[in-house]
Amino acid sequence: MPGLAVCTLLGGLALGANSLVAFLPAVAVALAAGMTARAAIGDRPSLDPGIAYAARTLLRLAVALMGARLSIDVVAGVGSIPLILAIAGVTGTLSIGYALGRLLGLTRGLSLTASGATAICGASAALAIAATLPATERRQAETVFAVVGVTALSTVAMLVYPWAAGQIGVSDLVAGLFFGATIHDVAQVVGAGALVSVDATAVATYTKMLRVMLLAPVVTVTAIIALRWETDAAAPKKGWRALVPPPFVIAFLVLGAATVAGLIPDMIQQAATATSSGLLVVAIAALGFRTTVGGLASFGLRGLGYMLMLTALIAAIGFTLLALLA
Repeated sequence: MPGLAVCTLLGGLALGANSLVAFLPAVAVALAAGMTARAAIGDRPSLDPGIAYAARTLLRLAVALMGARLSIDVVAGVGSIPLILAIAGVTGTLSIGYALGRLLGLTRGLSLTASGATAICGASAALAIAATLPATERRQAETVFAVVGVTALSTVAMLVYPWAAGQIGVSDLVAGLFFGATIHDVAQVVGAGALVSVDATAVATYTKMLRVMLLAPVVTVTAIIALRWETDAAAPKKGWRALVPPPFVIAFLVLGAATVAGLIPDMIQQAATATSSGLLVVAIAALGFRTTVGGLASFGLRGLGYMLMLTALIAAIGFTLLALLA
């Protein structure tokens, strides 16, 4: 696939730049390289399949292998805080975010889809929640807006939050907890952690996976809500497939548990970690190639302002809880 080859080349260049200039994070270079390549060559349909494969399949494989980065010291160091952050962040962002959307005059579908995407796992959550709602042409446009919004704002957060953490001077573990509890998409959570340290990446991914696991109960509730919104009983059935956690989430948790229990030999653990890092850089390059921040402007200032408010909301919840717990 030509698109996969392009992303692999960009990822290799990013790793090479990092090896030559240590203060240039490979993840940031890969993201910039992907966005620059998109601007230089434009939209090439022939590249789309490979780029989509890198951005989705390789990313999920990279995340699954990140379970090997967990250690008993990392898990013991954060205790129950990730679970508290995940539950409070998801429930708070969903409930307050939905109410805020309705106060702004936005539709129920957009309010629910956008707040759910922000609260749980970005684009994947937006699509899963939207699948439970009766399909209409308007609702499809709202779903696209939510996906574009969380993707763009996740990318901004991936770059800004690590810088802010460095300026404040928090520990790597606290930074990882904040990234995992507040950034929308899995890829950008991992990218933000990689900009800080290996421990930050492990904690951020662990916290984020707990948020992802909450997608199942949220989709269950939205499917029930959708039955009250519409009499069309066929549409809600689509979302029930999301009740089973994605295989990469299960793989991450299983591998992480095995690593923490000391069941994974050091050689395999090191190989898995190195492979995960390489795949992540390629996936981030693909993400950069697919990011279209300018697309947000077409949805109006009210919609854009709402997405910004949701991002600020989950960040405020995470910051407040960490100030009280960490």
